[in-house]
Amino acid sequence: MPILLFLIDTSASMNQRTYLGTSYLDIAKGAVEIFMKLRARDPASRGDRYMLVTFDEPPYGIKRITKKAIRMEKMKNEHKSASNIKGDCKNL
Repeated sequence: MPILLFLIDTSASMNQRTYLGTSYLDIAKGAVEIFMKLRARDPASRGDRYMLVTFDEPPYGIKRITKKAIRMEKMKNEHKSASNIKGDCKNL
């Protein structure tokens, strides 16, 4: 059962913008999200555990990412997508 640890710098320097206008922190979050989506496709990932370490003050910098939290985030994102579609239809 692998434990995958993501270390993300959340200091003020991560608010810098790239030439595309995206902050470094948004790029780091996107990389973690893409990794987790790709890893979820692998049947061997069933026993994976995830941890997130940030540069917050102790003990708030260590977070455990659970499968339930991942499912809740997916549901929240699906709800947002559905709301956007409804809003777009109202504007027609």
